[in-house]
Amino acid sequence: MLVDFWTYSCINCMRTQPYLNAWYDCYRAAGLEILGVHAPEFAFEKVQENVEKAVRDASISYPVALDNDFATWHAFHNRYWPAKYLIDKDGTIRWTHFGEGSYDEAENQIRDLFGEAGEHDYGQNPAPTPPIGGVCPGAGRSEMNRSPLPRTGRN
Repeated sequence: MLVDFWTYSCINCMRTQPYLNAWYDCYRAAGLEILGVHAPEFAFEKVQENVEKAVRDASISYPVALDNDFATWHAFHNRYWPAKYLIDKDGTIRWTHFGEGSYDEAENQIRDLFGEAGEHDYGQNPAPTPPIGGVCPGAGRSEMNRSPLPRTGRN
């Protein structure tokens, strides 16, 4: 399971979303579950309808929990957006990452956990390798190149 703490107006969270979507599409059939935990930074992000719209706009198809009171955030002792926690079949947190980047490493960690579990079916629909060098057969190039906002020297 991959737990992703995010908030919908965070640019760093927006930039990680295509990777999460690709991993879910790619590895869901092999058993990967992703849980998005929406922990709001601002008051307007606590509004359920706003979060639902953000989920639709980002084409998120995995479950998203609203953590308006930060109960889950605190249970993980989390302090960052975005934050990823990869949890093995025994419930042990095996890998964490805070912020953007390390997409290849994240995907390799996912694949390693499948290997440990004896799982060899990494997805049903091979597609081109993402331009960042990832190995997910379900990650399409157009999705990975799409960014919700232009990159500048400050982003």
